[in-house]
Amino acid sequence: MSAYRYEAARADGAVVSGLLDSPSAGQASAELTERGLYPITVVATNEDERRPAAGRRDLARASPSSYPPVCRSSVRSGPANE
Repeated sequence: MSAYRYEAARADGAVVSGLLDSPSAGQASAELTERGLYPITVVATNEDERRPAAGRRDLARASPSSYPPVCRSSVRSGPANE
């Protein structure tokens, strides 16, 4: 299987993107359609692109205990008042 980077529209008009393993670009598009998405682009990726970088959603799920000590104190105290 190959990896395909895609952009697709949701029913509400929001555009989402991601990485999908599929035997072909056509089958990747079909899978997106089955998920209720409207494919905009589906492009084969190289090996370097198969490892997605951490996104905001991944970082939001991280536990504050996994932050470095300096960051943990900031999270507990909240933002500075200006």
